Amino acid sequence: MNGPAAAARLIDLATSLEIPVMAVDAETLGIIGASDPALRILGLERRDIGEVPASWLSFLDGATLSEVRSFSREARDDSRSRLRFAATGTFRDSLRIRMTFLRAPDFLPEGTLAVGFDPDSACQSADRDSERLAEREIETSARIQRTLLAGSYTFAAPGVSLSAETIPSLKVDGDFYDFFELGKGRVDFLIGDVMGKGVPAALTAAALKAAVAKAIIREVVAHGEDVDPVRVLAEADRAISPGLIEMGRFLTLYYCRLSVSEGILRFIDAGHTSFLYYDSRRQRCWQAKGSNMPVGFADGQLFRSYALPFHKDDLFLFYSDGITEAESADGSLFSTARLMQLLAAHGDLPPEELVKKTLSLVFFFSSGGFRDDATLLAAKITGDTPEPARRYESGIDRGDENLLAGVRERFVSDLAAAWPGEDDSVSTEFSVAILESLGNVIRHTEGEARIDWEINPRRITVGLEFEGKEYDWFERKEPVIEDYPEHGFGSWLISRSTESVLVLRGKDDANRIVITRGRA
Repeated sequence: MNGPAAAARLIDLATSLEIPVMAVDAETLGIIGASDPALRILGLERRDIGEVPASWLSFLDGATLSEVRSFSREARDDSRSRLRFAATGTFRDSLRIRMTFLRAPDFLPEGTLAVGFDPDSACQSADRDSERLAEREIETSARIQRTLLAGSYTFAAPGVSLSAETIPSLKVDGDFYDFFELGKGRVDFLIGDVMGKGVPAALTAAALKAAVAKAIIREVVAHGEDVDPVRVLAEADRAISPGLIEMGRFLTLYYCRLSVSEGILRFIDAGHTSFLYYDSRRQRCWQAKGSNMPVGFADGQLFRSYALPFHKDDLFLFYSDGITEAESADGSLFSTARLMQLLAAHGDLPPEELVKKTLSLVFFFSSGGFRDDATLLAAKITGDTPEPARRYESGIDRGDENLLAGVRERFVSDLAAAWPGEDDSVSTEFSVAILESLGNVIRHTEGEARIDWEINPRRITVGLEFEGKEYDWFERKEPVIEDYPEHGFGSWLISRSTESVLVLRGKDDANRIVITRGRA
């Protein structure tokens, strides 16, 4: 999308996220569109848009206004996509206001500039010379970042499109990512964050990436195409954790594998922030997280992996805490909730456009700069995934005494039809997992709940949706049989009979439990 419609979409989203940003004509500096927070700062009404000439800049002194106009002319002629300029002036009743002008044709039409406002930052910042020095430092650091850790990258493999970008705050940072295409519709990727900033953090990130690449090569030599993410990360951990422990440093990361041919994302979460999953079929956005400790916390960590099935047009968004913890002028955080809102509204975008739009909005939300290193990685499924041989979905009637028996009967029937000749123990074991999970939902939650499953020739996936506060449903603690406990068998039995159990968090205390098991 481009032209006026693109500008309008940006303004609408900025208004919903309470970000003060405007779109102005690069030739006249007249206002094309403005979010409600920007209008409040300027004291304008929405009806003034399109009729207010560049006189809205009259609070700037002559020299600064001349610099703004000079930048505007430069922006029209320069081909760079992220050309920036900051200006500060005295506004109503001696209020100091800082503006950031951005040429961003990736989300605004040609000949248009975006303007972000920070009415408080000018009082806290140095003079314009130091601001310009900071801008030059950011640009230099960004070039170093791109050289060391691939600052901006777009990658396509059969059935999946990926895009990532990392932006340092002021100096070289330790945010990182990498991609490894392994064939057969499989792509492995990393995204992570090293504790601290500067050259030591960047070198630590580079060391981790090198250790992972070396581990993958060894896996290929030893096992051919059977590259196990758990073994890869365990070997990389053994290579660098002793040094990290000695230095008192650590890093967080996701190691993920997208397999379009299987319709599954397998991931290992080593203490990183959650990631977001947009389910295109249900048009729902979910927050997902694993349970491992960061790399460098302990020697010889045993990593646990999770599985999340997906379909064509689904989208995953991974990020560092520099995104969700970006602060506005009033100290509020961009937050995971805002990021989920953005993804729910724009889950149809290509990954590259989604990454650029998100970074631009966070940039303006934080008044023209990132206080911490910021990284985004988006992956969109573009190819067909396995079609289920059996699919089921139903609401849960909590008062139905025959509910559990009915669910078990239907599941056993569907599995027998989808997996003819399969050992009966699979049906028995997985039925236990379903009924135990469903029983927990009925006993411990209230409100509407649903159950669904898909069984394709290679995998069973069961989903349970309900409302409730965050809770560790599946703490795996093996019961002591000799003590004849009344409770405690459920989670243990579920863990024994399934490949992965994952709890997704949605909006307004919505939850989705995803239980999977592959065919031997």
